[in-house]
Amino acid sequence: MVEEKGIVEEEKMGINEGYEKNREKYPLVSVVIPVHNERKHLPRCLNTLYSQSYPNLEIIIIDDNSTQDYSDFLPKYIEKGLVYKKNETQNGPGYCRNMGVRMAKGEIICFTDADIEHDKDYIMVLTELIREGKAEATFAREGYIANADKPLSECWGIPPYPNPNKTSDVSRAILKKTFLDHGGFNPKKGYFDDGMKIVSIGVMGAKYGHYNPEDAREVIIQSKWIGSSFQVRMANQLIEGKEVSSAGIIARNIGMLIGKMSYASLPIACLLLFLGFFTHFAISVFGLLVILAGLGTFLFAEFAYIKKKGKHPLIYPYYFYLSSLGFTLGILQRVLTGKRTR
Repeated sequence: MVEEKGIVEEEKMGINEGYEKNREKYPLVSVVIPVHNERKHLPRCLNTLYSQSYPNLEIIIIDDNSTQDYSDFLPKYIEKGLVYKKNETQNGPGYCRNMGVRMAKGEIICFTDADIEHDKDYIMVLTELIREGKAEATFAREGYIANADKPLSECWGIPPYPNPNKTSDVSRAILKKTFLDHGGFNPKKGYFDDGMKIVSIGVMGAKYGHYNPEDAREVIIQSKWIGSSFQVRMANQLIEGKEVSSAGIIARNIGMLIGKMSYASLPIACLLLFLGFFTHFAISVFGLLVILAGLGTFLFAEFAYIKKKGKHPLIYPYYFYLSSLGFTLGILQRVLTGKRTR
């Protein structure tokens, strides 16, 4: 059991000693990390944060009612000044980030996740434009897959490197006042709760690595979360869509929904196809349509993966089945329970 603890002495706010003389040049930056059962990644994330070249940091962990035990490694960071708060119920990362900002003492907020590792100059570079008064919010354009050697991780997503977008609605560093003035994050958006109506400026040189889901369980859990937030994604696209009509956006999303659910249902569809020969022909036709919809969606996704020069085209069918299964379970969870949490 990890004891909740905040910073008592002002000196503990800084990770590196001797920051007092640099308070003007290096204002306090509060790093907020929402966690839920992140024992696998959290120690690595904290190690890279406690090795930052930026001399004036406050690190805040909001534990979203994890069932995992962190007591074997977290207390040593609490002794260094880490702020730890555990929720009594699971509310999602957006809720946790909002709580972390309210607790933060820094005038600049950095958001990160437990499955991210940071270059030693990450925060120094990421906050530079904000500290110089040239931006209210920034994001890092140089992200990479930290576990790209794992086939399922590489199948999950191949990010453009560097990110070609120079602006975004997702901020990794932001003035606390700006964040609060815009009302914070909307936890009801689930997986897509980290966007805000703020123009965030892309920054080169702030490098970070993201650990994608790398085994079947992780792919299903993450995909389930995305599926439970599906309608939010479509709503966001309808609001932001400029080049595609609303009808086109709706048709594309419904097509993806039917395709993924069909691919996840392939074993059942094959069974229906077989049983229809002995019962009713319409059952076979339905099974065949599901198979065709699922395979069509998969082939489209496989082609896109190969076009991005993916290294595991033979493993991709297995990955796509896992992600489609998780996505379908997320849709069902949302419909039956109304929940968007993992």
